[in-house]
Parts: sequence; C-alpha cells; structure tokens
Amino acid sequence: MMRWKPRRLLLAGTLCVFPLAAPSAALAVPLPVAGLAAVMFVSGVAIEVFGVSWMTAMHQEIPEEKLSRVSAYDWFGSVAMVPLATALAGPAESAFGRGPSLWGSALLVVLVTAAVLFVPDVRNLTRRTKEVTVLPAPRVADPVASTDAESPAGRLG
Repeated sequence: MMRWKPRRLLLAGTLCVFPLAAPSAALAVPLPVAGLAAVMFVSGVAIEVFGVSWMTAMHQEIPEEKLSRVSAYDWFGSVAMVPLATALAGPAESAFGRGPSLWGSALLVVLVTAAVLFVPDVRNLTRRTKEVTVLPAPRVADPVASTDAESPAGRLG
C-alpha cells in the first residue's frame, strides 16, 4: 500500500472485503490444507488493503481534533456484533449443518459488502493529493571564503 495509492479509497477498500467470504467457502468445500492456507493468505492481504484504505480515508475526512472519538465509534461498530455472531454460529450449525452454515456465512459477507457499494460516498470518495510547498534553499556562506578570513594566514595577508 506504500506504492499503490488508489484514487477512490473506499471503493478499493470495499472491493477488498469480498475475499473475506472465501475462507468460509473454502471450509465448506472443504479444501486441503494448502488450499486453505492460500485462501487465508489472500483474504489477509485483502483485509489489510481495506484497513489501510479505510484509515487513510478517516485521516483525510475527519478533523484531527475529532479523529480519536470517531475512531472509537468506528471500532465499536466493527466489533459490536461479534459476540452475537459467535453465539449464533453453533445453533446455525446445529440447525442447518456445517456446510450450509459456512456457505450462508460466505453469502452474508458478499451481500452486506455489495450493499455497502450502493452508498454513493463509498463509490465516489477520492484521495486528496497533498500539495507540497518547496521552499528555497537557505543561503550558506562560502565555506572556503569564511575559513580564509578566520585563519591566521587570512589575517596576515
């Protein structure tokens, strides 16, 4: 992400949430360990791209004096439903079976992520370019001339 700087931050980040459906789907298939490792690696990279894009957008759009509070609400919103989802995973597996529950989880990720793309600001928010002001270099006295004047030879001559 230090080299790739997507112009539309939230669009790029949201598109990188779709691969988070892959681990559930891979477990539902089920894939061998090497396949699972590859899927997990790709989804890990994708979530990092999302995270960097999201944090860049937050730093760009939220005034500095409000960033801490907004980040706290953001984090709360991100993890608030995890206990409920975890509590429902067991009953879902009992009611529908492991495979269908995993496919349902993957489908839920895809549907919710697709719904986010219907928000115009998510699709249209663009990265602001930083304007860099180039200051003129400070004037430095010629070191040879100042050294000669201060040396004993310079005082004698």
